[in-house]
Amino acid sequence: LNPACAQGAPYTPTATVNKTFSQYPKSSTVALGSGLVDVTNLYWLYETRGTYGGQAVDSWLLFFDPNGSSAVSGTVSFAQNVLQVFSTQANLQATSAFQNTEYTYNYVNAVGLESGDTVSFGGQTVNLSWNASDPGDYIRVMTAVPVPEPATYAQLRTDGRHRAPASPGQGPGTRLRPAAG
Repeated sequence: LNPACAQGAPYTPTATVNKTFSQYPKSSTVALGSGLVDVTNLYWLYETRGTYGGQAVDSWLLFFDPNGSSAVSGTVSFAQNVLQVFSTQANLQATSAFQNTEYTYNYVNAVGLESGDTVSFGGQTVNLSWNASDPGDYIRVMTAVPVPEPATYAQLRTDGRHRAPASPGQGPGTRLRPAAG
């Protein structure tokens, strides 16, 4: 595991589900996994970009934590291929280095999926069918990081340094530096 610094979501996933699908609010102070979200939305949360299994990934958390018992089913689509889904408490804890530092997480008993809950993935889609009660159902989804477009490669110099397009007040060949993390 080698998560980079937290960044804004590179894109917004879409869904066709039988509940409201929305981004988890940044203003929330409820610990994820504590069973206290208590809303019948299927939430998504971008966590971070990092490396898993030697590959660059974006990490996402999908969760459903209703007040009482409720069911959600449908598909969630990402702009990039889904590489891995973690659906057990042990897997969520093992990949906790990808957590978004703007939120608090609490992996209490029964976080993850239980008997009767299903999740599958292929291409850019996650299919789910969950029956949840406190503390809710949670999965971590790893998607591929977008590959730069060919126009980006044209800006690379043969000596390995980057060449930025000229901007007002800058000469050609301005060096770009990696983003601070």
